[in-house]
Amino acid sequence: MKRYFLLLLLLTPLLFAYDKAKKVQRLEKVTWNPITHVLSWQITEGHIDVHGQYEPERPVGSFFIEPQAATMSFAGKKEGFTHQEGDHLHDILDSLSHYLMSSTLWWQEVNGEPREARKADAVHGK
Repeated sequence: MKRYFLLLLLLTPLLFAYDKAKKVQRLEKVTWNPITHVLSWQITEGHIDVHGQYEPERPVGSFFIEPQAATMSFAGKKEGFTHQEGDHLHDILDSLSHYLMSSTLWWQEVNGEPREARKADAVHGK
């Protein structure tokens, strides 16, 4: 009888583990608008299923940062942070914008042809 009681005590947490599954959040989408200088992102909440895959259950919402104003907002609430941090974030996002435009120009220069194909053409005299 003691064995069954001990077994029941050990299995009880497993039987109710699904109900007490830890909620996790995932970043879904990030947008940097270089014209308005607003960084925004969307978060969902869900759980990890038995296969280790994230299963979204509900949207948490969208967050916004305005680096020049040094503010972050969510659900109608706005909080400030240091202008130094805002300037640092703005520099990072401007660097990202520069990289993206440079990549676009590079892609257009090679007409969308992968680098390996251009190397092969050069080797074969094309």
